[in-house]
Amino acid sequence: MSTITSSDLPNIITVSFFAQIEDALAQTHITLRTSFMQDITYGELWHTFRCKFDLVDSVSVMNNGFTKDTLRFRFDSTEFKIPYTLDAWTGEVVPTLEYVTNWTNIAIPVTLSAGETGIYAFITKETYIVASNVLSAVSEIRGAHSEGVRGFISTNICGKTAFVAKISEGNALITLSSGKQMHHRAKVPNAITLYSWNVTVQSWHGADDYET
Repeated sequence: MSTITSSDLPNIITVSFFAQIEDALAQTHITLRTSFMQDITYGELWHTFRCKFDLVDSVSVMNNGFTKDTLRFRFDSTEFKIPYTLDAWTGEVVPTLEYVTNWTNIAIPVTLSAGETGIYAFITKETYIVASNVLSAVSEIRGAHSEGVRGFISTNICGKTAFVAKISEGNALITLSSGKQMHHRAKVPNAITLYSWNVTVQSWHGADDYET
């Protein structure tokens, strides 16, 4: 570590104690892009870690406190992006249902139990998320079993064929032409209360006989 801190690299900032970090970052024009939206007693027990890729900007939020709390976070530099909630245990990716957005940031109420971590991804509107377990080099779907499977969409992503199955609530078994079987269980998410919301119509075309 001493070798790294004494290397005089432009991207290494050395401070004597923790309180100097904010001023040191400000001098290098680095701004903190995740912040609390209200004064809280145990704010120092919540931590965030942000990771940026070409198409996805993700943030991990951890409640290192002792109680379950709900805090509102503002995620800056997320303009023109859609927030998703990621489940690190199951790999599930679902749209974040409650958030407020403007031209420069997105505000999300985050509810976490003690010791729990939430992961949020901000994805450009031109990017489409497809679960990795439906990507395959197979050319067809041989069969689908159970009433849970309603239909399929086949497309090509990055040179690979992607089959997206439309599954209603219940169990579903899909067999690919490679012989691989894929089991899915769809569950309708629990209802939540939206305290602040709006509806934006991106595109609408009336029928030919539409009358005002």
